[in-house]
Amino acid sequence: MSDSYDTASRDSLLNVVLDKLQKSGKAKTSVIMSILRDMLAAGPQEHRLAEARVVASTEDIPMRCFGAWHAAFINTATNTDNIDAADSTTIVKSASELNASMRKLGGSLTDLTESELKRRLAAMDQYCEDLPAPELLMSLVPAEDAPTVEEFLDIFDAPVTVELDSEKVWPMPSMLKAWN
Repeated sequence: MSDSYDTASRDSLLNVVLDKLQKSGKAKTSVIMSILRDMLAAGPQEHRLAEARVVASTEDIPMRCFGAWHAAFINTATNTDNIDAADSTTIVKSASELNASMRKLGGSLTDLTESELKRRLAAMDQYCEDLPAPELLMSLVPAEDAPTVEEFLDIFDAPVTVELDSEKVWPMPSMLKAWN
């Protein structure tokens, strides 16, 4: 997969992911995880993916929140260059609120016509009152509790090994005793 795209000629991670998804016609989590793994293996400083943090990930929800990739730029009056990292006691609550608001936002964008979607994306702050503040987003990124992309993939893209007691053959479970 890594030879099918060139990370040096791309502007952003989103462009690489969109290009790969468009060519493959798939938007499965496994495809995105594979792209991220390939980009991490490509080289240490060829991309800025090593600096990225995973703030929220949602699977197994009853509805599809985002039917396609959407992007919008929101101007902010505050300077987000010097934002301190979120406190470790509030990061879980902040990330959960962010996740919930993004799921709500995605749900509100699903069944719109193309013109209505463009209009909403152009004036996002007017249509979504639960839109997270840029300060919140920027405070979550440098937080030590937020995993890097590599740490996230090691946890969530690795096979789960579950050993059930019923599959254990030896040593024999202690509660089973031979009757004399």
